[in-house]
Amino acid sequence: MAAGLAMADSDEELPSWAALEGSAGKPSPRIFVAHERLFEAQAPLLKFWHDAAGWCPSCECVFMVLEAMRIPYVMATSPLTGYLKPGQTKPAEFLAIRPNGILPVIQLARPGVAGEPDGEPIAHAFRICEALAEHFPDEAALPRTPLRRECALLFAKLAEKLCYTVEGQQSLPPVMDDLEVALCGGREGVAAAAEAGNGYERPWTRALAWRRQESGDDGDGDDAHHGGDPAAGPFFFGRRPCAADLMLLPWLERADARLARGGYGGLQARWPAAAALLAAAAEPGVCAYSEVGLDLVTLDGLYWRSNPAALAPPPPDAAVAAVEAAASAPLARCDAGARLCANHAAVARFACRGAGAGASQRDAHLHGVETACVEATDDALRIVIASLLMDPSEDSRALHGAMVERASAVLRRNGSDATRAAGGALLFLARNVGVPRDMASAAATATRTHTTLAAALLFEGAAAL
Repeated sequence: MAAGLAMADSDEELPSWAALEGSAGKPSPRIFVAHERLFEAQAPLLKFWHDAAGWCPSCECVFMVLEAMRIPYVMATSPLTGYLKPGQTKPAEFLAIRPNGILPVIQLARPGVAGEPDGEPIAHAFRICEALAEHFPDEAALPRTPLRRECALLFAKLAEKLCYTVEGQQSLPPVMDDLEVALCGGREGVAAAAEAGNGYERPWTRALAWRRQESGDDGDGDDAHHGGDPAAGPFFFGRRPCAADLMLLPWLERADARLARGGYGGLQARWPAAAALLAAAAEPGVCAYSEVGLDLVTLDGLYWRSNPAALAPPPPDAAVAAVEAAASAPLARCDAGARLCANHAAVARFACRGAGAGASQRDAHLHGVETACVEATDDALRIVIASLLMDPSEDSRALHGAMVERASAVLRRNGSDATRAAGGALLFLARNVGVPRDMASAAATATRTHTTLAAALLFEGAAAL
């Protein structure tokens, strides 16, 4: 692929956008930005209102359950209140059904009424999931045998409890200890957590007892419907996540980020089974979490969005950065390259807007060279995308060498000041690629590592003059 780019641009210092777009192709469809998910049905059965950026954990929860149930639905978005731009309001259509503007909301189709579903609104993520199981029992992502289904519904209560603890309303360790018991069963040293007397009501006690094999099991061996061996996988009922597992994920990812940010080592340090569940769900093809879940960098960016000091410095060793970039999965690199190509002009302007973790942060030194910065950043994006589209069999040394040559071309074309500004813009971009708003987690990781490497080389080149 890299050779094709070079041949297409033999008379130019950098690959042209036409050559890059030809190699990248069109971005593949994404669940998050789709308007409808009909699953081969003729008409939707409900309308789902979610946040426009994909950062609302409650919306994320409903998203994953809908995808697991494969209920035909259409989508509409509204900004979260905390992210409204000056003068911006939420859609009037949404406020008409939800005056307080709080997401998520679903509207079921009314019998005999054509068009987009416009039934009575149902709000609150956990009440929505309960309503979905009630209205569509055959599609519910729950076990089919009575005892297991009862336990799954009790585990869903545990997920709701975790929501309130992560939001800061209650202590996290007691609920996480119970979750670890639920996931580990009767393994040595874990069952004691369930007997610690945490001092709060635990409606999922019966489910914990079942999971620890203290009561009978009515599993029917049907893995596809959560009836197989619970010990065969990381989820409540083994290999496949049920609705209760999915309802946990948004809160687990936030707990993991908070613990890591506080220096506690994330979930893995104290609750390894919960960490394993989160990691397994993130694997593409397991569930919709790989498409609509957030990653640690996005969560940290949201946390630090008002602090420009959160901008990471350029890596001290570009060769090390090249190793990290080359480690990106080939499909993720191609996906990232295609998405950046498809919107490169807007991406360059966005990257030049600020510094830190949030576009509201302005870097004052860019004002005098704004046009030059945008042009240099557009050039810099070309070297990022060219590196993303390189033959994945090339090692980190080949990647580093190719980017050094192209970074030198950016410097020759734009001068040291604009090149240095472009390096800062790339670092801002790396910090502010949002998951799932801009792309899925694997593609975002590829984008960040390649833009960080390019930024390091641009800074090195500008400093040498």
